[in-house]
Amino acid sequence: MDVYRVPLDDALLSGSSNLLSPDEIARADRFRFPVHRERFIAGRAALRVTLGKYLNLAPDEVHFTYTENGKPYLEGQNLSFNVSNSDNLCLIALGEFAHIGVDIEKIVPDKGFEDIAKRFFAPAEVSELMKLDAASRASAFYTCWTRKEAFVKAHGTGLVYGLDKFEVTVDPDEPAKLLVIHNDTHSRNPVAEGDINDAKSWSMFDLEIDPGYAATLAVHGMVKRVIQIDWDETS
Repeated sequence: MDVYRVPLDDALLSGSSNLLSPDEIARADRFRFPVHRERFIAGRAALRVTLGKYLNLAPDEVHFTYTENGKPYLEGQNLSFNVSNSDNLCLIALGEFAHIGVDIEKIVPDKGFEDIAKRFFAPAEVSELMKLDAASRASAFYTCWTRKEAFVKAHGTGLVYGLDKFEVTVDPDEPAKLLVIHNDTHSRNPVAEGDINDAKSWSMFDLEIDPGYAATLAVHGMVKRVIQIDWDETS
């Protein structure tokens, strides 16, 4: 598994709209503020350049297909990817696994995270969060949030999956781990070992990102190694 860290203020990337498809340029033009437009262009250009390198294609020759939930993928290729961005940073995760999710969030200490956690997290996660001292809770909230969102992105259903339908470790000092998926107990088809809804079949990793950010990678499958790469190393 490879995870690229891309600075979205890269002038070369933000000026590379020629690498994007017409629908991507149309999406970029819908942004109200230039900085958001430039960051979108930079992220999509970096994604195309990176995928092109792995597939031996020119960036503008990379074609995306979209699931009904809007998640892009490469049809007919043995390579999956996922992208996340927050503020001025973007992460691109790639690997030969069918289900990959990555999430990055900039930590905002006064965001009212405790109320958000009580609304969206599983009760056991809220309990773990509130056991921590007040000074540690913001970091723990964002750690938990990125672990959860990376999972739902990898699962392929997005946030409609329900963040309270599964549990992850909360404390930043604990290794990232998917603890349990609350499957429908009335289902006639119990989850088989290795199934996408079997918590034990997932790998989860905290990523080393810039101070003030939290980030997590989730993969359905046993991942032996995660390599983090700065975009500067690929230029």
